[in-house]
Formats: sequence, structure tokens, C-alpha cells
Amino acid sequence: NGTSRHGLGLGLAIVRRLARLLAHPLQLDSRPGRGTVFSLDLPLSGNDPECTEELAETCPPLPGVRIVVVDDEPAVRDAVARLLAQWGIDVETFGSLEAVRQTLRQPPDVVLADYQLLDGVTGPDVIEFVRTRWGQDVGAIVITGDTRADTVQQLAALGIHVLYKPVHPPRLSALLRRLVAARPRSLSDLSDRSEPSGRARTDLSIFEAHSGPM
Repeated sequence: NGTSRHGLGLGLAIVRRLARLLAHPLQLDSRPGRGTVFSLDLPLSGNDPECTEELAETCPPLPGVRIVVVDDEPAVRDAVARLLAQWGIDVETFGSLEAVRQTLRQPPDVVLADYQLLDGVTGPDVIEFVRTRWGQDVGAIVITGDTRADTVQQLAALGIHVLYKPVHPPRLSALLRRLVAARPRSLSDLSDRSEPSGRARTDLSIFEAHSGPM
């Protein structure tokens, strides 16, 4: 089944970065032949409806910016869309490359995609499609838990920025501002953004590959 989800491991690197980011102690108890237990100490806290509003206030708004979010996990997709909307961003979400092909009618300012999508498709595949269709060097960010050097080098060669999971919102905001400031002038000056240019993309700008480990 090509749409089935298969685990790629325990994701311990992501867990470690997330625990460190939140300052929550992570502990390990492993006994050969019996098993392993990971424990995480979390403080008790009530619901704080002002939490997301405070987070939005820490990041300058980006009104009028169009971002395409591609992730095959609906919960992740929706969470990212809500965060970006708090910054005044016009967000369009998709769950697959095929959905982008069928539905996207305008070139975005930035594509924000998960690295590993379903059916063997990757975030770079989506980015390549968008750039080729409109003939523009659209800003691109891939979110991944894969910290291997060859993966980072591959994305750098394609002019794609990398953010590691879990993504820190202020870091995402800063990177988006950089990409929006550096976007091709023709992207913001197009009189009709709804029509593809028909030109094949022939060049790639090389950006810094990543924003540092989380």
C-alpha cells in the first residue's frame, strides 16, 4: 500500500532537540534483553488561551506574503497554517504534490514543505515543480529531522533552506523575512500572478543550507 505510513525509527534526535528547546529533562532506562524506557518530565500547567497570541507578538508580521505549506500530516499542516496566519500571511495548504499540481493557481512567495511526503515524494520535488511551472526562483524551506550531511548538501545545491524539527517559530519568522526580502522583483510586480510563464527554470540561487541545529 503506497499510502501506508511506516515508521523510520524512534526519532530520538528530534525528541532530544525538542526536550532541550523546552528545557524538559529527558531520561533513559535500558536493560539488555528486557527493554528500554524513555521518560520526560513536564511541569503541570493549565490551558493558556493567550499563549499563541503572545507567540505571534514576538514575531514581526508579514502581511501580504503568500506561502504554500505542504505536509502529509493534517495536524501539522493545520498547526503551521495557524501560526503563519497569526503573522498576517496568506497561507495555502496541501497534502501532496498531486494536490499542488491540481489546485495551485498562483506562484507563492515561499514554499514550506516537509522533507518526506507520501509515495516516495519529497519536499524538494514539490519545490522543483512550483519553480519550473512559473519559471521563478521561488523561496523554499524544507523541514526535516534528517541531519545527515549529504541531505543538507543536496538541499543546498538546490537552493533550499533547511529547518530542523522541532521548528522554533522566531527562527522560522526570521528566515521567511530573509526570503521575502530576497524574492525576485518580478514575483511581487506581476500584473497577473495566475498564469504560468511557460518557461523552464534554468538557474538556481544557492542559499545557506540551514539555520543551525535545534
